[in-house]
Amino acid sequence: MTFNNYNNEFYDTAEPNITVTLCEQGVEKYYSYPCGNGVNSTVYCDGIYSGFINSTCPYNVSYPVCVGNVVNSTYNAVPLLYGHSNLCSTQEFSSSETKCSCSFEQLGFANSSIIDP
Repeated sequence: MTFNNYNNEFYDTAEPNITVTLCEQGVEKYYSYPCGNGVNSTVYCDGIYSGFINSTCPYNVSYPVCVGNVVNSTYNAVPLLYGHSNLCSTQEFSSSETKCSCSFEQLGFANSSIIDP
């Protein structure tokens, strides 16, 4: 199923930059890395651990999910978010539309999986 967005949406899916810090045994130290806008990312090496620590600055990721209602054969609205498991998964998305693959078997629909081409 393909859903059109009411308005064009910007989805921020960029992966954050990862900073690698080497901690050495016997060296207790704080490392601070600037993130921008006055925010720093701080890594603490306790002097016991010896190895690498990966860290990132705070970041947001946004993407669409496939939730809503479908109408079954008895014309009842059935939520796509059924209990705690989502019956649909996002296959593709752009700023203007979201393509979902849904499994309706649990809801008694004839086709177990429906996706628009």
